[in-house]
Amino acid sequence: MKRSKRWPWARRARVGVAAAVAAIGAMAFGGGSAQAANQPFSATFDDGALNVGAVFDIVEPPDVATMTGTWNDNGSNAINVLANDFVFPPSTGEVTSGVTATVNFGAVDPITGTFDPATGTLSTTSSTYEASVSLNGTAPCVYDSDLSFTTDDTPGAPWPGDPFDPFPSNSTNVTATHGDIQTSWPASHWLKVSPTPDNCSIIDSLINGVPGGVAFANGLPDLTPPPPPETPTAIPPAPKKKKCKKAKKGSAQSAKKKKCKKKKK
Repeated sequence: MKRSKRWPWARRARVGVAAAVAAIGAMAFGGGSAQAANQPFSATFDDGALNVGAVFDIVEPPDVATMTGTWNDNGSNAINVLANDFVFPPSTGEVTSGVTATVNFGAVDPITGTFDPATGTLSTTSSTYEASVSLNGTAPCVYDSDLSFTTDDTPGAPWPGDPFDPFPSNSTNVTATHGDIQTSWPASHWLKVSPTPDNCSIIDSLINGVPGGVAFANGLPDLTPPPPPETPTAIPPAPKKKKCKKAKKGSAQSAKKKKCKKKKK
């Protein structure tokens, strides 16, 4: 019996069907797991402190700074936060007597890094941040700097880092709580990117004069606690008055006693 002739197009059709089935399987399993790998990630910071030689509170309740993005659970622990999704509330405070500064701080680039679920450690890669400082409502002085944040301790940093609470590796909503991230920089680290208003000299002397740093915390004691109340100066006790001693009449001591009585009058 002669074998029936197999047409080339029939073989190609079977290969095509097999490829289609494989693609559907990949979408159902591989593609689905890829989508599941990115879980929502967020961090809310209820405390922020800046050190530029002097220390300033830049986030205080009820104001908070927030960071929202994604966390990858495929073993890389990668986090990704778009620049606009790091939201920092404006902060106002007195820089020197009679000079009030309003500070806006934000990310220029996306924030990337890792967040380890087992230890709560968070680290970001170096990316550009921007600080806009306005003095007494005048034109802002704008500065850029490349910074990387970490929950680790860095020698010489104004504040130590503190890992956040660990979370289950199968969590579907990853939130960083009870910890802080910090960064620091050497003197003359910030680059001015705005025109140079005359009033920027005050900020220049603060930002670029000495090493500094910044930290953002959640659920921890105040990063910049108020100074203890001053101990009032002790008032020295009044000197004791000398008592007049009794003496015999006609003696030298008797004469002194008469003088003492005259002073009491």
